[in-house]
Amino acid sequence: MKWIYRLFTFGMLATVLIVPFFLDTKNGTPMLKTPTMDDFIPDKLIPDSLIPGKQTAPESAQSTPSGQTFFKWQDQQGNWHYGDQPPPGVNVSTLQVDTNTNIIQSIKIEPEEEEVSSVSQASQKKLPERLTSGELTLDNALNIMDDAKSVRDMMESRNDQLKAITGE
Repeated sequence: MKWIYRLFTFGMLATVLIVPFFLDTKNGTPMLKTPTMDDFIPDKLIPDSLIPGKQTAPESAQSTPSGQTFFKWQDQQGNWHYGDQPPPGVNVSTLQVDTNTNIIQSIKIEPEEEEVSSVSQASQKKLPERLTSGELTLDNALNIMDDAKSVRDMMESRNDQLKAITGE
């Protein structure tokens, strides 16, 4: 009787694992498919000429333009306007913008007063360059622990500031 339950369990497991390879999704592709060698090779390593069935486009069609032209003009009140279409009858100047350039500037964060004081206090407590007896004394161990705690507090405050900036 044990063998019947084991056979039934094995059959159910095999069915659950095999059926998704044969069921199709809405777009007609199977839910799961066995990987081929093409799935393990990045596209950039293999030129299109070596992949069967891929057509290669001419060089001019493959390159994507990284620039865009914008127009700049000034109205009668002296306000500057920018657009991708020039208005009729207005003297415009053209601007070429590289769309692949990052134009977002970094944010400069000013340190808070209490953070500066905690850093200066931590830097004032220094261990002697070399212990005289070569062993770690209780006072030196306490100084090391205090330094570690001040560094931990400083890192936690910096992490809190980063979370506040990123909105997490």
